[in-house]
Amino acid sequence: MGTILLGVVATILVFGFIIAFHEFCHLIAAKLFGVEVLRYSIGFGKPLVTKRIGETEYAISALPLGGYVKLLTEEEIREANDFRNPAWVQGSLESKARWKQIAIIAAGGAGNILLGTLLFFCVAHFIGYDSPTLTIATVIDHAPAQMAGVRTGDRILALNGKEMKSWYDFVEAVLRDDGSPIRVKILRDRKEISLSISPTRKDGRWMIGVGPGNETMRMKALPALETSCGMTYYLLKTQIEFFGKLFHKAVPGHHASNPDENLSKQVAGPIGIFQILYRAVKDGLANFIYITAVLNIAIGFMNLLPVYPIDGGRILFLGIEMVLRRPISREMKQKAQILGIALFLLAFLFGTFNDIHHLFG
Repeated sequence: MGTILLGVVATILVFGFIIAFHEFCHLIAAKLFGVEVLRYSIGFGKPLVTKRIGETEYAISALPLGGYVKLLTEEEIREANDFRNPAWVQGSLESKARWKQIAIIAAGGAGNILLGTLLFFCVAHFIGYDSPTLTIATVIDHAPAQMAGVRTGDRILALNGKEMKSWYDFVEAVLRDDGSPIRVKILRDRKEISLSISPTRKDGRWMIGVGPGNETMRMKALPALETSCGMTYYLLKTQIEFFGKLFHKAVPGHHASNPDENLSKQVAGPIGIFQILYRAVKDGLANFIYITAVLNIAIGFMNLLPVYPIDGGRILFLGIEMVLRRPISREMKQKAQILGIALFLLAFLFGTFNDIHHLFG
């Protein structure tokens, strides 16, 4: 019970931290470009503690579920019964060049992605993490690897003549296989042995039935930075590919090239995210920070999707305005906002349905 409570607290704190940091990045960018910031709050609801510095009120509010930043925008100007063109109001967001507006709006998502990269670096350089090695620790009974003669303790050297530098290289090479036999060179008792293994297909993926050993690694600064940037690139690439496939499947007349491909099962909701963080809390500090980094990058990327009214959609509209050389009407923005909120509500409900299905299915 205590671990579950710790998982709940960790979930609230992690998402609170990610969102508060996201909004803080908007604040910093706004101040750099001379946009008036009315309020920055950690948490929502009734302010418990407030402090005014310059034109900005800083607050800690009752509900620790993130935070928000309130800039001087068209909405704030109209709420004050000021019906001037917001582009003429000094210090407003709309009074700045559109590229500056884009930079301010993009700062939140970009900040999350950079923070995720920094957290990866901290784990790799300062804490160390359990990294899968090319030494085999598990061989599944009756799987292709065991049938070919693979044993625990064998070390993978090459696959189809290509040197394997990491376990991830090996997994990716097996997944890319078309089912034909693969030649695996292993090291056993200081002797190199070549084996031929025919992968089998399970859950839509090729596998041979082996698992890696682990070792705790701490990298020097430059390799850690390179690894951190590589992991961020991989996560962003994976998300782009996912949404690309999702869009492609939505096109009428499209048929999946892989009948086992089910993208919908990859969508997680709040329960699924809680389970991930709950396991991370149990697995130790390094894994918890690692998962926090992954969530930072995922949320940063999601915020930059071209769906109004999130940051990416606002950036898209500003880009269209730069091309058209005139603002998009409020009516058009309101319609896009209704559609965008409906899409995210649908995704939330779908993710929750998936979570329940995984729990009880």
